[in-house]
Amino acid sequence: MHRLRNYLQLGLERARMEGFVFLDYLDRFPEAFGRLHEWMTQGDIVYAEDIQEGLEHAPAFLCGLFEGRNLDKQLLRIAPRPPHTQT
Repeated sequence: MHRLRNYLQLGLERARMEGFVFLDYLDRFPEAFGRLHEWMTQGDIVYAEDIQEGLEHAPAFLCGLFEGRNLDKQLLRIAPRPPHTQT
């Protein structure tokens, strides 16, 4: 886990620390999704999915998330997919 250090230095440099709330940009979501889709289609953004099967794996899976063992999108399938949606 990363922790901010040197708060004193932040003040001495007259720096400013500010949070980012994505809902402040709600009106730009369509633009963002369009650009993200374009980048994914062009291969500029590549992601991986880590899919685990079974509710019994949920505790270890969750611990792994907080320990940094997750890779991109982490999914836990708790029930088999219906036959008509399997790929």
